Amino acid sequence: MIDQFKGSRYFLNVPAEVAHDPRLKDKSKLVFGEIYSMLNVTGAFYMSNQKLAERLGKKTTKPIKDALNELESYGYINREKIYDPENGALIGRQITSDWRPGITPRVQMEPSLGSKQNHPLGPNGTTPRVEKEPLIDHINRTDKYIEEEEEEINKENSLKKKLLEEIKRFAKIIPPENEWYTIRTLSNRMSYESLRRVVLNFNGAIHDGRGTIAKPYRYVIQMMRDELENQKLR
Repeated sequence: MIDQFKGSRYFLNVPAEVAHDPRLKDKSKLVFGEIYSMLNVTGAFYMSNQKLAERLGKKTTKPIKDALNELESYGYINREKIYDPENGALIGRQITSDWRPGITPRVQMEPSLGSKQNHPLGPNGTTPRVEKEPLIDHINRTDKYIEEEEEEINKENSLKKKLLEEIKRFAKIIPPENEWYTIRTLSNRMSYESLRRVVLNFNGAIHDGRGTIAKPYRYVIQMMRDELENQKLR
C-alpha cells in the first residue's frame, strides 16, 4: 500500500484546526496536508523531503525541513529514523502523527494595544496570543545531531569501502561475484575496527609464510564470520 500511494492527486486533507492555527505558517499547513492525507491511507509517511519539495513547487528542501520542524515542535507530527535490521545502516525516516482533531493547544487571548471595544479579531478588543515554544530550539538541535550522526555514518562507510579494496589488492585475483557479495554483506554488520582487524590478519596470513591461500575470498569470509562472533562478545 505504501509503495502504491504516491500522495493525494486531487485534494489535501488539512483539518480546520490545523488550517486555523495562527502559530503555523501556510507552507507548514500544506506540508501537514500532504502528510495527513497519506497517513489516512497508509498509517505511515515515508515520502522524502526532496519529493515533498517537488510536489509543493519548492526548488530546495529547506522550506520542507523548516515546515517539518515547526509541525513537530507543536506536536502535530513525530519523526523517526529507520535502520536496516540486517546491517544497522540508516535507510531513511518515517513520519507518524498522534494528533487528532480537538487536541490542538488552546490559544490564549490578551488585550490588543490601542484596540477598540468591539475589535473584529475578538470580543472586548482581544487578539490571539501564542506563548513562545522553546521546542523549536530542541528540534533544531535534534536536526543538527541527526546530520552529524549521518555524516559520521557516511565517513565510516567510506573507510570500510577502502578496506574492502585492500582485500582485493592483497588477494591479487578478481573475486567471484557471490563471494564478494557475501563479503560486502558481512562488512555492513561489522564495525570499522573489526573489519580493519580482518584485513590486517588477512594480509599477515598471505605474507607470513603460510603458503598460497587457494581460495582467498572464502578465507576472508570465514575470518569475517569469526570476527563477528568475537564482536558480539566484546
